[in-house]
Amino acid sequence: MIRRTSRARTTAISTLVSAAVALPVSLVLAAPAQAATPPDGVNVSETRIWKMLNSRDGDSRLRWTYSGRVMDATDGQYIYSKNATASMKSASTMKAVTSAIALRLYGKTHTFPTIVRQGSRGLEVVLVAGGDPLLTRSSLRYLAGLTAKKLAAAVPESYRYQTITYSVRADDSLFGDATRGPAWGGTTYNRTRAFLLDRQRTDDSTRDSGRSFAVSLDYALDSALRSRGIRAKVVYDGRKKAPEGAEMLGYYGGHSLGESIRTAIMWSDTNITEMLHRHIALAMGKPATREGGIAAEVAVLEDLGVDLTNVSFADGSGLSPYNRVTAKMLVEVMQAAQRPTEKRMNSLRGLLMIAGRTGTLSTRFGRFDTAASRCAIGYAWAKSGTIGGVITLTGYAKAKDGRLKAFAFLVNNTAAGSSTTRDALDGLVATVVGCR
Repeated sequence: MIRRTSRARTTAISTLVSAAVALPVSLVLAAPAQAATPPDGVNVSETRIWKMLNSRDGDSRLRWTYSGRVMDATDGQYIYSKNATASMKSASTMKAVTSAIALRLYGKTHTFPTIVRQGSRGLEVVLVAGGDPLLTRSSLRYLAGLTAKKLAAAVPESYRYQTITYSVRADDSLFGDATRGPAWGGTTYNRTRAFLLDRQRTDDSTRDSGRSFAVSLDYALDSALRSRGIRAKVVYDGRKKAPEGAEMLGYYGGHSLGESIRTAIMWSDTNITEMLHRHIALAMGKPATREGGIAAEVAVLEDLGVDLTNVSFADGSGLSPYNRVTAKMLVEVMQAAQRPTEKRMNSLRGLLMIAGRTGTLSTRFGRFDTAASRCAIGYAWAKSGTIGGVITLTGYAKAKDGRLKAFAFLVNNTAAGSSTTRDALDGLVATVVGCR
């Protein structure tokens, strides 16, 4: 990392990360006295950011539990800090953290293939999940077509005038036990499995994928054999692990990690992010479970030198109210993703939402649509978070000095309306851009 000579960087890390322990919800922060002078090493543009943020973070819309941090994304120069090490609920800004880690481990072009293998019985095939978060029914139809050609070629003419019944099984053993995160709110969100079909919320995505594939294979195989006087029937018979070394009958390459992250960020998709959380565990040699994902993410963040003091994770998406982050930690993750040495992570900014233009940060969702924030449209890239009195925002802003700044602004326990608090945070981002 490039450093300004006037800035000393502390590298000591004190970490306590737990999947199950939550800090008190009623946390109240005492406002520290404003520093009389800006941090050493800041330039003129950054001095203005420091001054204006300090004058605006007392906004009544932020009077609840507020935390903020800004630093230069290129060299890590600290610019502004307010309660930056306070333990705060993350909401969906946690998705940006999980995305950054997944990029570091896999790279944005990595794909998660779905495969069909021969089963242990002659007329049995196994649909094997590769953990593709964007798998669709169209993908399965394509895979069924490939599989049907191979199966049809192996059917002898002795079956003429007969009906052959094939069994489809589904193998979702790539991930561990299918679970939901702590306090996810009943059945609103899927149990995390290695199958996710059309991003749908369902109680059993493995069953749905297996049935969809069976229907498509039934049509494709029957069509391929009918001209030979042979009929085919395909039924779904539940879960089963594919035999080791079994013949591959069909291969679908899947969607790229970059596509999955972009979709998860744009629409704050918990199911996609939790699948990426399991892939992170696998890449780090951990069990592909929620707990394995947490341990893996902590290991990566420690390796990056991110300060995890007062941080605790309960899932990979931020949906659980037991997740705790700090503004300092979020900003350090954003800054790490821009290091020249972290080439894979450098693509994170391009996968975030553009202020006022895309995803849930577009003006049609009421973001960056006020006089105080409209000038930041197109100059900031971020992930937002909203859940039960929590409004958060982290990402990057292009400042007046032409340099990228990493920021994190979090409000917990707010009794103000969500739109009111969001407008206040959008205004702080505009302040970092330098247009207000």
